[in-house]
Amino acid sequence: MLLRPVFPPTPSIVVSWFWEGYLALFEKSPDAMLEEEKAGLLNTIFSGNDFKSIKSFCSEKGFTGFLKCLLDASEDQDADIYTRLDLERRVQLYGEKGFVESPIGEVKKKGLSLQIMKVDRYQNISSLELGTLGDQITPYADTRAALLFLLGILSSFSTRVGMDHYFVLSTPSAYGHAEQNPTEYMGFKNVVIRELKEAMDEIGGWMDEYVYLRIIFNSELVRLAKERRGSLKVGSVRFRILRITKEGQTHKVYMDFPLEINLQSKLYENDTLVEEVRESLRSLSCYLSRFMRRNDSKGEGYHAYNAVKKLYMYAETQNPVFWSEYNREISAIRDIVSRDEKILRACKYEFPRLIRVVKEKK
Repeated sequence: MLLRPVFPPTPSIVVSWFWEGYLALFEKSPDAMLEEEKAGLLNTIFSGNDFKSIKSFCSEKGFTGFLKCLLDASEDQDADIYTRLDLERRVQLYGEKGFVESPIGEVKKKGLSLQIMKVDRYQNISSLELGTLGDQITPYADTRAALLFLLGILSSFSTRVGMDHYFVLSTPSAYGHAEQNPTEYMGFKNVVIRELKEAMDEIGGWMDEYVYLRIIFNSELVRLAKERRGSLKVGSVRFRILRITKEGQTHKVYMDFPLEINLQSKLYENDTLVEEVRESLRSLSCYLSRFMRRNDSKGEGYHAYNAVKKLYMYAETQNPVFWSEYNREISAIRDIVSRDEKILRACKYEFPRLIRVVKEKK
C-alpha cells in the first residue's frame, strides 16, 4: 500500500506529516507501524472535539484503534493525495481527487477534521504563505488522507513528557533527497528518534546542547554516515525537532529546533573518540538531571551543565581547548562526589567519565 502526496513540501508542519507518512510506507506496512509501542503514547494527541468526528466514523477512541479503522476503510489500496484551499469558505481539503473536488457541503459531511491538523495556525506558517493571517481555516480529510497524515505523526513521534509531544521531521528542502533514498532517510531518522527519547529520559527533560551531542555522537549514526555518504549524495542530513504541547482543545508549537548532521565531519574519523564521548555523556546524565531538577546540593549539577556547554563548543569548533575545559568540569564533579556518598548513591555510584586523548587509528 502506498499513499503519495502530490503537493510539494513546505514549512507547514501538516504538509510535512503527510510527507513523513509517505516516506515511512517505503520502510514498513501500516500494520507493522501500528505494532510499535510508542503508538500507545499518542492517545493524548486527540482532543474532545476530535472524538465527535471520530465517533461518526469509528467506535474506537484511541490512536491505534482509530488508525486501524482508517486502514480497514482504505482497503489496502494505493492513492494519490491532493490538497485544495477554498479561501471563500475558509476550508483546506486533503484527499483523493474526487474528494477535494466535491462540493464543500458534501466534504463537511464525509470528511474528518482533527484539531492537530490546525497546528500551523499557532505558528502562522501556512497563514503567512497563503495570505490567510488572522483567518480560521478548517481542515477536512478523506479516509486515506487522514490515514497518511496520522501515519506521518506516528512515524515522526519520539517521546512525550506530560502534554509535550516531541517529533523528528525532515526539513522541507530535504524531502527531495529523502524521496530518492527513503530507506537511507528512515534509517537516519529512526536513530535520531530513539536517541532523542533516551537522552530526554536520562536527564528528565530537554537541553539543546545535550540532546544535540547525544545525537551526533551516536555510534549507529556514525556508522550510517560512513556507509551512506555516497548513496545519499549530500554532505549533511537535516532534521527539525518539534515540541508540540496540547493545551485544552488546541496544539501549540513551542519549539522548532534545527538539527544538522554533517556526514563529512572529522569527528567521525575516529570511532574510539566517538565512543569515548558517548560514554562520558551517558555518565554525566544523572548529574545534569540534578541540575535541571534544581537538586544539585554541592554544585555538581552546575559543573555538569558547564561541561555540556564546553563539549558542544568542541564539537562545533574542534578546538582542543574546549575538550580540556570539559574534562576540567568533569574533574570538579568527581572531586565533589568523592566526598559526598549521598550524591554518588543517588547517581548509582557512577563517576562521570573523563574523555581520554585518543589517537586516530592508522
